[in-house]
Amino acid sequence: MHLAVDLIKYIKKKNKRILLVDLKLNHEDIHLAFHKANNYRYIERKNFLIHVNKNIKILTGLSKILKNNDEKEIKKINFIIEKNIKKYDQVIIEILENNFPEFNKIIIEKIQKNIFIFSNNFEDIKKTKEKIKKYKEIKNKKIYLFLDEKNEIKNKEKISIQILKEIFKKVKILKKEKQVLNLLK
Repeated sequence: MHLAVDLIKYIKKKNKRILLVDLKLNHEDIHLAFHKANNYRYIERKNFLIHVNKNIKILTGLSKILKNNDEKEIKKINFIIEKNIKKYDQVIIEILENNFPEFNKIIIEKIQKNIFIFSNNFEDIKKTKEKIKKYKEIKNKKIYLFLDEKNEIKNKEKISIQILKEIFKKVKILKKEKQVLNLLK
């Protein structure tokens, strides 16, 4: 499923107000993990919020704004996000890479801790290496990698963690959700 959903399950035990921002534009699906498909269909174009419970809200459906991927639309989405994040103790943003690259870059520049999720296969490792190179220029931001072993194809050759650490020399690789949770503290 989603790392973000697993994190929310842990954080909600702490009784904090959580905002989950689904920025997988044109591919929003986090609401499905909370059984909110009907809510998504009828989402209000003004606030784009789905209420999961009193402490958890999902900001989604923002792709309804994007038609041309122009600066005006991006500013509107950015405004909606900025307006909402101030009200929450914890904000988790899930982005789909390569969907709207300029918009993604704007969002990633604002995030203090970026966690890129990758699988242990050659294609995903190559893509992740390119992402890191692309976003290394972002100042004062920390980049982490989360090795998603849940979605790996069985019986495929894996690269050892030692070699992965050598490939991603200056980036910390997290293998357990607990390590990601520690970043949120």
